[in-house]
Amino acid sequence: MEDLSVRLVTWNVNEQSPLLEDDFSSLLQNERNEKHDLIIFGFQEINSMPQNYVMDFMVTGEDSWNQVFKYEPRVFTHNSIMFRFLCFRSKLNSKGYVKVNTIRTLGIVLTIFSLKKHLIHFRNIETQYTKLAFGGYWGSKGAVSIRFNLYGVSFCFLNCHLHAHDENLQARIDGYESIVETHLYKNTDTPNILYHDYIFWMGDLNFRLIENSFTHDEIVMLIKRDQLEILHKHDQLFETQSHLGKINELKEGMDPLFPPTYKFKLGTQDYDPKRRPAYTDRILHRVNIHNYENVKLNAKQISYESHPEFVCSDHKPVSANFKIGVFNRESAIERKISLYDGIVTFVQPEKWIIGKDGMIYYDVIKGVGPTNLGSWDWIALFKAGFTSLQEFITFTWASSCKLTGVTKNAIIMDSALNIPGDYVLIYFSANKSILGISDPFPLVYDNVCDKAEEATNQRIGEL
Repeated sequence: MEDLSVRLVTWNVNEQSPLLEDDFSSLLQNERNEKHDLIIFGFQEINSMPQNYVMDFMVTGEDSWNQVFKYEPRVFTHNSIMFRFLCFRSKLNSKGYVKVNTIRTLGIVLTIFSLKKHLIHFRNIETQYTKLAFGGYWGSKGAVSIRFNLYGVSFCFLNCHLHAHDENLQARIDGYESIVETHLYKNTDTPNILYHDYIFWMGDLNFRLIENSFTHDEIVMLIKRDQLEILHKHDQLFETQSHLGKINELKEGMDPLFPPTYKFKLGTQDYDPKRRPAYTDRILHRVNIHNYENVKLNAKQISYESHPEFVCSDHKPVSANFKIGVFNRESAIERKISLYDGIVTFVQPEKWIIGKDGMIYYDVIKGVGPTNLGSWDWIALFKAGFTSLQEFITFTWASSCKLTGVTKNAIIMDSALNIPGDYVLIYFSANKSILGISDPFPLVYDNVCDKAEEATNQRIGEL
């Protein structure tokens, strides 16, 4: 077995936007600046007013906390709206991360980033959601998730926002159980959340301190005295798991050795007297350690901390680091794990010409069964420096031929090939597995006249 380093961050952002002065580096990595293989962000209460929804989906394609992860501050003027949204993405891109997928229902958003080197091993990527508000018709409360297989094991990452207020403990328990029962996947090996090898459940679970246990002022006094263990004993989640026998499929790998993360006055480190401070923001997990013969799966939790330096919300973000055991190539061969590596090899084009169809040639490794190729497989064209699997320029359907040992072909139409630069091709199966990635290749102008036209257009663009 080998270890993957996984970092999770959950944050209820209270419908606020990132502050200009915020440096989000501490959310991306720990104090030792270790590079994680996967980074997963779960946000709650992202602004979902109609005008924001239109901007997010129809104009930018992403929510306000994710959309400008790709931008640099110099691109925008100081008073630009987009400037205010500068946060994680540019930092992640520079460190070699690519956005694998994201899912949103109203203000609940889950996004997964991976180091680019792991992309070829992602299999069966699938998203799901459950709405809990107004009888299940509204997504302000609920859950979103992304599941996939990576290096032979299955993962499920879930971000949720459960019902608020001290007195609604039973509603939170019911919400959890509803998510477990109704949150189903098409993947036949793991149709349920809890069937996966590794499950990570995070978000604003909204568990408070037991009703009538402490007043606001008493809680603040215990925090100042660093007597957090007293608060832990009166935490509703602890009570629910240890005494009510509920939600005990999941666990916190560490006690939260940080002060309660809710509720703060905006822009300050001071607790708001309107609510009793509470550990609303949590990261839980489960490992089905005996899913494989003669192998014991393991998720070792390395850290569990809050980040009190951020003051733009009434919640503090919470992060956790894990070391996750996955199969190495030797174990995959021994256990005959199918599709551990990519199976599609692209014939590297010397170059493509602007204004002409792009011809794709590829081979499928011998011994791969025809069931691993589908009629709805597709090949996408990306800029070589792509930062998200949703950033493809165009796509074409893969060849219908399923025979191995036969070079296959497909065509990208010339109408999509109009900007010079380096590009890559990625082969996606119908079940959202990444089965092949080409090396970068150039798209260039064909002759001197075209080059002159390019130079003219460039000068016009600089005016």
